[in-house]
Amino acid sequence: MRNFCLLLLLILILLSSGVFAQQSVAAKNRYKVAKNMFSAARYADAEKELYESLKLDGKYSDALFLMGLTKWQLKQYDEAVKYLEQVIRQEPKYYTARLYLASVCLEKDEIARAEEQVKFYMSNQPSDPSGYYAMGVIHYKKGDLTKSVEMWDKAISVDKNHASSYYNKALALYLLDKNEDALFALNKAFAIKTANTNLYRFAKGCINYETGKKEEGLKDIKYLSELIPATVIGLTCLAILSADKEDWDEALQNADSALKLDPLFQKALEIKALALENKGDIDGALTCLETILKNDINQKKIEKRIKTIKEKANEDVGQ
Repeated sequence: MRNFCLLLLLILILLSSGVFAQQSVAAKNRYKVAKNMFSAARYADAEKELYESLKLDGKYSDALFLMGLTKWQLKQYDEAVKYLEQVIRQEPKYYTARLYLASVCLEKDEIARAEEQVKFYMSNQPSDPSGYYAMGVIHYKKGDLTKSVEMWDKAISVDKNHASSYYNKALALYLLDKNEDALFALNKAFAIKTANTNLYRFAKGCINYETGKKEEGLKDIKYLSELIPATVIGLTCLAILSADKEDWDEALQNADSALKLDPLFQKALEIKALALENKGDIDGALTCLETILKNDINQKKIEKRIKTIKEKANEDVGQ
């Protein structure tokens, strides 16, 4: 579910430190190493250390929880569920495990199960914005943008600096054609210093570019293309700049480079579709757009674009 890049439940390693059962020193040491590796995105290495920790203590809740998150990052979703459920069975008040179990369930399209976990979390942690944020993601997944915005507003009412809620709210408002409100929310997110600042700037640039503020949008897009050229965002920015010049070969090359890093990054798929369409590869363009729609039912603009391309193709065949 990547609209520009909709943020799912963020990985904030909210791991308790021995508030539950006591663990052996050896198990704790292995866990600490794994936690550092996880933070460095070395998930396979973290997995190995966690296996060793759990050999020493198979009921070590923090290690089980981190293993669940690690399996999630390795896209081993059934295994992630197994570990997170074990944490919950052992420690019903390990509420964070329920939040991340919900996120894994969303990856598996088990929306009802995810909603059940988030509701439990919200009822026990009403002062934490994370529950409302997660419920907003669930409503988005269900295709109810208005309810999503309501939940993200609730998260913001609990924590006025909840940048990810402002960001996701902006994307939903954009899809609802409330462009000025979307930009206002994005500017609020951008003003809050987080690790996602470049993502927020990217979304702001794209929305400005697409809604009548082309030059303003291009400033942000060009800035990011120079600041982070080897990332999925930077390469997508390069693709947008190439498409703006109608250099379709270069746009396609940059979009493909971005998609090697993230095959579902929506804006890169959009630019690839545009480049392929202009190069006469209608089937390729439709495949890109249908991939977006398959992964996000809220993309009505993409749905309309698919319809337009098909109608034009049929007209060309009939002539």
